[in-house]
Amino acid sequence: MFHRWIARACGLEVFVHGMCVCIYQNLELGTEYFLPIWKETHWFTGVIAASSIILSCLLASSGIRNAVYDLFLIVHQGFACLILVGLWYHLMVDGPDYVVFIWPCVAVWSFDRLGRILRLLIWNKDTAYSSAEYNSEANVILIKARVRQALSLSPGTHFYVYGWRSIKFWESHPFTLSGWNKVTTGEEFYTELIFLVSIRDGFTSRLRRQLLHHGDSESELAASSAVRKVTLSVEGPYGTSFYPWKSENAIFIIGGAGITVATSFMQQLLDSLRSDEYLKSGIKTIKIVWAVRNVGLYQFVRERYISTWENVLASKDVELSLDIYLTSSSKSNDEISTPTEHISQPFEPSGDTKSDSSPPSSVKAEILTKNVLCQAESEKSGDGALKTTFYHGRPRISDIVTSHVGALDSSGGKNLALVGCGPKAMAHDIRLAFDDVSKIPDVNVDFHLAPFGW
Repeated sequence: MFHRWIARACGLEVFVHGMCVCIYQNLELGTEYFLPIWKETHWFTGVIAASSIILSCLLASSGIRNAVYDLFLIVHQGFACLILVGLWYHLMVDGPDYVVFIWPCVAVWSFDRLGRILRLLIWNKDTAYSSAEYNSEANVILIKARVRQALSLSPGTHFYVYGWRSIKFWESHPFTLSGWNKVTTGEEFYTELIFLVSIRDGFTSRLRRQLLHHGDSESELAASSAVRKVTLSVEGPYGTSFYPWKSENAIFIIGGAGITVATSFMQQLLDSLRSDEYLKSGIKTIKIVWAVRNVGLYQFVRERYISTWENVLASKDVELSLDIYLTSSSKSNDEISTPTEHISQPFEPSGDTKSDSSPPSSVKAEILTKNVLCQAESEKSGDGALKTTFYHGRPRISDIVTSHVGALDSSGGKNLALVGCGPKAMAHDIRLAFDDVSKIPDVNVDFHLAPFGW
């Protein structure tokens, strides 16, 4: 994000600089003497460099990157070379004194590339033992990559994953860390990085075919699941660190595959609770609000992640609740299958704000109960409880957060950590919700919005 905005600012400055110089030279020299200037080396190389910067910004839109990423990558690197070469000759007109400003650009780029190579060589270990598992119901791939244990890990960060045996071996794709395992045996020790990856066109689609290893049609690919060893390397981590557990209460607002942000933060909390570091944490209640289209994804995450949380949290008197919003109207979502008995409940919107287009509460409750659109399950382990409530439809984020903060205020809790991750529209609603609750007196809100896409 920082790279993109710096590039946009640079492109705007270059455009203004070029237009101002052209207008000034034309007014001073006149058209007769202005046009021949374009044949001079320092002038047309400056135009090439400026045009390359502007075109790089225009061609770096998300639509182009998603449609033709390989072409974008080649063109982007080509423009980068043209920019440096063009700037060199453009600045040489005033002597070598101004050329020194190019070297920091070269140094930063070289340092970044060299750093990536060193991280790949130093941190990766036993890549042949990395594994990937495709789950057809959730339509996700669970990647486990081995690295050296000395690697420092922070939740919410992302790594670049390289598939060396892929046809496009040069590709690297950013995936958010969803968890990790630190393994120590008598002979070796290593860290296993875990990524939960949604299937899209390109690298993830090719990886799915590699895992299934048969069939070319989508029906054949979706027919089964597979776990295979894969040759992968990771490079990172990137992103900012955030520690929400000093607050008494934490609420996660998550959309779709952004659940990996919540699972990585929960991994951090569980690690601290299992050690003496839990004394530094003041967390008492955790609420996760997750909007997800596919109930299969919820069931997979529950099996692999959520099921491991309850016992540890209950032993430390930390209360965890999950609100699952199923945003698609598929039949599989209406017939939720979970390990415990479901209790149908009428829907009650969070907060006091109601949409004018919403049906009356009595009608809404009848519809939701009839179609099993609101179901709740409560599981108890020891003195603690894990409560999961299901809804159909999209969450009213502002109402949910405001209502949650109001309940905390009445119970004496003053500190809240708000963590969000979701698509653009959802991220915007999360920002608005934070803006609303930050104005409430005597409530301290620590806010962190993790990136959803790249």
